[in-house]
Amino acid sequence: MSGSSPTSPEQLQVLYEIALSIGRGETLSEVAQTALSSYLRRLNCSTGGVFERYEEDGDVSYRLIEGIPATPTYNDTFEAATRHLDNDDATDAASFREELPLSAGDGAAHYYIFDLPGFGVLVIVKNSEPLTPGTIAALEPLNQKLADACCNRRVEQEAAQTRETLRAVLDTIPQEVVVRDRDGRYTLANESAAAAHGVRVEELEGSTDEEQAQSSGDRDVRATDMKIIESGEPQRIEDEELIDADGRTRTVTTDIVPLELPETERQALVVTTDTTDRTERQAALERQATAMEASMDGISILNADGEYTYMNEAHADIFGYDSTELLGGTWRQLYPDDEIERIEQEVFPVLEREGEWRGETVGKARDGTAVHQEITLSALEDGGLVCTNRDITEQKRREQALESQRSRLRVLFDQSPDNIIVHDDEGAVLDVNERQVSTLGYDRETLLGMNVEEFEVRLEIDELESLWEELSVGETLETRGRHRRADGSEYPIEVWVSKTEIEGETRLIALDRDISERVEREQRLQTRRRQLTRLHEATRELMTAATRPEVADSASETVREVLGHPLHRIQFYDSTQDALVPVSVSDRVQDVIGEPPAIGPGDGVAWTAYESGEADLRADIPNDDDVMNPKTAVRSELYVPLGDHGVIIVGSTEPDEFTEADVASTKILAANVEAALDRVERETRLKRTNTVFQTVLDNLPAGVLVEDPDRDILTVNQRLLDLFEMDVSREALAGVDCQAAADDLKHRFDAPEQFLTRLDSLIETREPVTKEPLELADGRTLERDYVPYTLPDGEANLWMYRDITSQSRRETAVRNLLSITSRQDVGFEQKIREVLEIGRRRTGMEAAFFSTIDSSADPDTGGFQISASIGSDPQFDTREQQPLSKTYCRKTVQTVDSVSVTNADETWRDDPAYEEFGLSCYIGRRVEVDGEVYGTLCFTHREPRDEPFTQEELQFVKLLTQWLSFELERRDREADLRETRKQLRRSNEELEQFAYAASHDLKEPLRSVSNYLTLLDDLYDEGQTFDAQAETLIEDAVGATGRMQSMINALLQYSRVDSRGGALEPTPIDAVVEKAELNLTVRIDDIGATVTTEGLPTVSGDERLLIQLFQNLIDNGLKYNESANPRISIVPDKPVANIDPPEPVALDGSVSWHHIRVEDNGIGMDAGVADRAFDVFERLGRTDENGTGMGLTLCQRIVEYHNGAIWLESAPGDGTVVHLCLPDV
Repeated sequence: MSGSSPTSPEQLQVLYEIALSIGRGETLSEVAQTALSSYLRRLNCSTGGVFERYEEDGDVSYRLIEGIPATPTYNDTFEAATRHLDNDDATDAASFREELPLSAGDGAAHYYIFDLPGFGVLVIVKNSEPLTPGTIAALEPLNQKLADACCNRRVEQEAAQTRETLRAVLDTIPQEVVVRDRDGRYTLANESAAAAHGVRVEELEGSTDEEQAQSSGDRDVRATDMKIIESGEPQRIEDEELIDADGRTRTVTTDIVPLELPETERQALVVTTDTTDRTERQAALERQATAMEASMDGISILNADGEYTYMNEAHADIFGYDSTELLGGTWRQLYPDDEIERIEQEVFPVLEREGEWRGETVGKARDGTAVHQEITLSALEDGGLVCTNRDITEQKRREQALESQRSRLRVLFDQSPDNIIVHDDEGAVLDVNERQVSTLGYDRETLLGMNVEEFEVRLEIDELESLWEELSVGETLETRGRHRRADGSEYPIEVWVSKTEIEGETRLIALDRDISERVEREQRLQTRRRQLTRLHEATRELMTAATRPEVADSASETVREVLGHPLHRIQFYDSTQDALVPVSVSDRVQDVIGEPPAIGPGDGVAWTAYESGEADLRADIPNDDDVMNPKTAVRSELYVPLGDHGVIIVGSTEPDEFTEADVASTKILAANVEAALDRVERETRLKRTNTVFQTVLDNLPAGVLVEDPDRDILTVNQRLLDLFEMDVSREALAGVDCQAAADDLKHRFDAPEQFLTRLDSLIETREPVTKEPLELADGRTLERDYVPYTLPDGEANLWMYRDITSQSRRETAVRNLLSITSRQDVGFEQKIREVLEIGRRRTGMEAAFFSTIDSSADPDTGGFQISASIGSDPQFDTREQQPLSKTYCRKTVQTVDSVSVTNADETWRDDPAYEEFGLSCYIGRRVEVDGEVYGTLCFTHREPRDEPFTQEELQFVKLLTQWLSFELERRDREADLRETRKQLRRSNEELEQFAYAASHDLKEPLRSVSNYLTLLDDLYDEGQTFDAQAETLIEDAVGATGRMQSMINALLQYSRVDSRGGALEPTPIDAVVEKAELNLTVRIDDIGATVTTEGLPTVSGDERLLIQLFQNLIDNGLKYNESANPRISIVPDKPVANIDPPEPVALDGSVSWHHIRVEDNGIGMDAGVADRAFDVFERLGRTDENGTGMGLTLCQRIVEYHNGAIWLESAPGDGTVVHLCLPDV
């Protein structure tokens, strides 16, 4: 006989329900909470916890992931269980795990510790009857499934954290980073890129380059991206101007790199580095994480008046309400009057005395039915209460039913309709009931003459007598056995044997029943249990599948091998077809219905099950109106949805083939398949995202090192390893202590200790740093950015290093170039040689030359002539004409870009220029003057070069040719200007001759007029009186001739400025003004005027003309001045570079100038009139006789003789300011 206890159908249903709850939840905490809640609820347990195991340096510890209650330490039994977890030593901990599962306790409570392989342990406390051995054994595959689900969520959370870290790193990077596809759509962007476009990251990602247009010079952004995507070759675009969303123009360097991603077409990774003066900025990173915990228990909070101030939905659901309906109401509305009275008299005093009460109450639901609850009340300091409750109505109903059942069983035992035999201690049958007679098939008289051993199958009489002897009087033995009927057939029985004494005689009463059906049912259940175990084992394989097709294939195998359904198929939803597409189809399906079709919306039961999310069983398809094809060979079919992923379709050629157990098993499998597909989807998404972020880091134009909050290396990119020439993999550096790594790396820097000290300082202050220069011991120059950032678990650091050696050298070369070209004491030929030397060193060539090209010459005989050369190649020393067709320059003059070759031995060996000059390495660019080809600037070497010319070298050669073109054009313009001045001087000489002749001719008749009038005056004797009209005529004639004489003298003086002016010499203006004042002494004294000067400079000029200039200006200031105290001030003014003269005034930028200001407090003039102040004979409307209108005209002529400038500012009543610009010595 066997003493094992089988698992009942009710218990098997409990296991199914627990299995369905495992794996639900997005986070580890949610998975543990949901599963634990199901264990406790289904197994009628009160307390539990899921613990994760940690091993480090030989020590083992357990950490509570989730508990019910959240901190279940108040339970003595639970605390006794957790003391087993205090095994610090790894050996002890291993022994402990081998002993699992553990259970212990007394009649009141039992605890159980189950192993969660690879993760930790599950601890539960059961206050009622202990778990049976069969239940404990049946829980083993469920525990394995829970362990797998927890491990998977832990891995997913760590992957998600890595993704958030990489996202934080990307958003922290100061460069603008985007990824664009072939359609110009932004598939990825960081904060810097979004800020540059004036949008948020969410708005930029998904938009196109046309929607987010930036000014990129003349470059076609889409075309450039497509070129990189098609060719697979990276490209750098330097010195490109962009206009930000705020209108600010920036100069940037753009690196475009082809980005290879799994299962995705190649895209373009675009990294834009701001090369203008950057403003320091720090990316503000915010990370918010919330853990949403769903409790199966009801929770509410009441104020001191007993009114609900908070209630979760679980609490409200127990009473059939929505939580919003009960908030603000009192607890009394949910309880009958007698229960209210009991709570107030019995519960509240305990609560007031101890601060907490646990027990059962009976409330009333919305429909008036009774609600039995387990309830916990906790008092708050403000008089309020926290209430947690659990609905035990169903539990009470079951307890009452069990009690009733036990009563009936006892009655049945007393008046047993079962088989009963009464026999003595030797087995002789003394009495039987009619049911026993009927069951064994003997008549009553025959049985009364038989011994028990005659129909007992397995035991001999001596074995039976031994069992009976061991029984005590009043004791009952319950066991199983087998009986043999009169016809020889056997059947299993369950038997209860009680030993008693009747009138001193030992009697044994045996009650048995035929359990054939039960044994058959148990066998079926045992088969189902094995199936469940295999199903859980298959689930573990599902969880290892890496792709959706692998999940489908694994699930298909499970349906066939474990569930035993050969006719099945799995169809996944395909959004591109809007249909359920076959993914895994069994061979039996192919045999019965052929290739299954895709199932679209409205196409029968399968789509309805997928859309509704509910399983559907069709037992008789030919007679089912909802089936699309009732003529199919399939007679019954089960449709189980896989969430949003698809559907499992299991069929049979027999009607009514599937049982409820089949449906339950398929649902369990479907739930596991859905979880596996969710995991694959998450892992694929995380893997793709992590690949994108790591690829972005790898393609940044800088070496990147990312620290975690513990100052361990989180990740580095390959460029950092290359930059510091580190012979180690990125994976090997992950987790290395940053302080130790820096100490190992310090010897590569020119100042090792200073490098370490600076690192400590930056980490201490956490102030961002950009473009910090660093010198390496090997002579290279680096630039460092430091960006502190924050992760959910603490502060961390990001370091970026860029090699700017080439840029530094380029800037040095440019500074040297500017220094040479700006020198005034060096001739053009010397500048050319020095410029060639700078270019030769910058490009690493051995020789350089500047040539002129004669486009009119025959290229086979001439057209090419070297004007200047430097270096060690003597073939460039000749200055004779050479055939252009035999030079590399013939290629250079045909394009506006530079022409270069690094190994002509391989690429230009047949070129006539290679045969003529034997140059292996060459870079040249044409020189243009006024848009026409003038010549070439070239750098050469007779040995080949390993690396192509860099973009910086090409740009530098372009800069040299631009300067040379400008210098040649300037020389031509200066030559033209000198010729123009020469012609103008000749014209002035001719004009002077004309003016002289004209004035001489005018003076003679005027002299005659004056003589006649004087003679007329002499003809009249003294005393003889002219009439008034005659007197007036005479005076007018004399006055007119005087004015005409003055005008002619002024005109003559104007015309002689150029001819009478001498060479320009150093002339102190203080001395000039002093002499001008001396010439006007009488006039100055007569009107009481004041002339002041202050620190006047020495200029390059003609002293006589400058005296005339300042004398005229002072005289004008005195003549047109009505002030009682006329004042004239002559002082130096602002430097020429800081003034904005009127438009007609132009000064030679290559000459140094002195700016002098002459200011008076006279009557001034209108602005409109002032524009004509320098015109010949212009008196600006004045009618006084003093003046010829030539004063300022003469001043302008004198200033122009000095190649200077003159202009004035004036307003009526505010005086006049005259500005002079005269050349420095």
